[in-house]
Amino acid sequence: MLAVILLMMLTFGVIGKTSREIGAPQPNSGAQSPVISALEDGFIAIAEKTEPCVVSITVVQGMGGKKDSGRSEEDSLRELFRRFFRQNPQGENPGKSLDLRSAVPRDIPVSASGSGTIVRRAGNTFYILTNNHVVESAYNVTVRLPDRSQYKGTVVGADPATDLAVISIKSNTLSDKNVVSLGNSGDVRVGSWTLAMGSPYGFEHTLTVGVVSALHRELEEEDILYTDLIQTDAAINKGNSGGPLLDALGRVIGINAAIASPTGGSVGIGFAIPIDTAKAVLDDLIENGRVVRGWLGAGIQELSPVLQDYYNVKEGVIVTDAEAKSPGATAGLKGEDIIVRYGGERVLSTSQLQRLVAETAPGKSVLITVIRRGAELNLSASIGISPLTPSSRPKQPPPISSSLEIGVRTLTDDLARRMDIRGVRGVVVTDIWPGGPAHEAGLDEGDVIVAFNSIPVLNEADFKNRYSKASAGDIVVLKVLRKGSVRIVGFRRE
Repeated sequence: MLAVILLMMLTFGVIGKTSREIGAPQPNSGAQSPVISALEDGFIAIAEKTEPCVVSITVVQGMGGKKDSGRSEEDSLRELFRRFFRQNPQGENPGKSLDLRSAVPRDIPVSASGSGTIVRRAGNTFYILTNNHVVESAYNVTVRLPDRSQYKGTVVGADPATDLAVISIKSNTLSDKNVVSLGNSGDVRVGSWTLAMGSPYGFEHTLTVGVVSALHRELEEEDILYTDLIQTDAAINKGNSGGPLLDALGRVIGINAAIASPTGGSVGIGFAIPIDTAKAVLDDLIENGRVVRGWLGAGIQELSPVLQDYYNVKEGVIVTDAEAKSPGATAGLKGEDIIVRYGGERVLSTSQLQRLVAETAPGKSVLITVIRRGAELNLSASIGISPLTPSSRPKQPPPISSSLEIGVRTLTDDLARRMDIRGVRGVVVTDIWPGGPAHEAGLDEGDVIVAFNSIPVLNEADFKNRYSKASAGDIVVLKVLRKGSVRIVGFRRE
């Protein structure tokens, strides 16, 4: 805290002045320092300006999708409910479990959540930048704004290599005020203020504050290799993925993507993809749905001081191997070659060379200068297409079919006693199809449905019969009992 206070004083040029000279509050004055007030006002202004541009994203993914974008609150409640029914009350039927989960097939999809940032507008179409791992394998995307308005989102482009994706929504009520300002991550310095906004653990539009802790970080998360990341101590948690990392002027300098943590929650080590990386692929994602990158097919690594002395070079990167029949191998690249120039540009690091190759149009011939056994050689390589390049614009996978979106069981006397419910007839909800209309309307596992369109529900067969007769577009209104309270849930069948 002392370091932060000193930093603020230095920033505003008040070190060396007396408290009266800087207008600091005097004892018992009750006033707040102008320095603190100015800083606070700045954060408030950024929050108010940025909040309309940041969205919460809820997706329904096939079983192949990832869920690390932030396990939804509904998932946690569902697990608690299942444990409740699988565990025996003390003293009752020892050794026997009660499992109500057979009403819906177990290969159901999963619900996950994340964040996004509106970065562009084209008429009534608004484009949202987020992480690829938030929307990967999603067939249902719901975008929610701070005013609680909801939109159906469409994944228009995805780039697994940078873990970035773009969602589009259509709206006649949003405006340019909902489009965020983009900064330049190349101007970011260690120690700069940062603000992270998103929906950690479902708490929408949460703002946290920190500084840039480090630059050019690398991190391997599952099957994603992040490079050139911005590290920050602004709190980032599950659900923040895809949200913006802002500078002190409220401009986006990064897209929050990952954390390093032994606990699964924020410990002050968060990472964001530089906005310059996002700007480089944004047009391709919107216009073509994918990013086409150049490929050399050579493994490379940095030259340590010891390797520089051994190979008698001052700069460059060393080739560890060249994949058979790759552009690099065809050009003549060999292990232990030192690449010192690419297309006439000096090579100073692996990340720089990777960027240069990726930005080269496939099919273009590039002159590569290497040092081999002390001699300089010029090789001509015809750059190929990266194997990571998607073959087409992302396709929406079909949802797993289900003849019944709501799984129920009859509320028997025994079940009612276990749930501490008296004098009620109906059915217990045992499963909800994620992303379905009932789920979106708020029906939850553990709810007791006592009436269907104002008519009492007798048992499981009665409910299934009436639900199956409801056609697409028909309104279904359910009267439910939840933890002793009555709720009315209404939705249209799809």
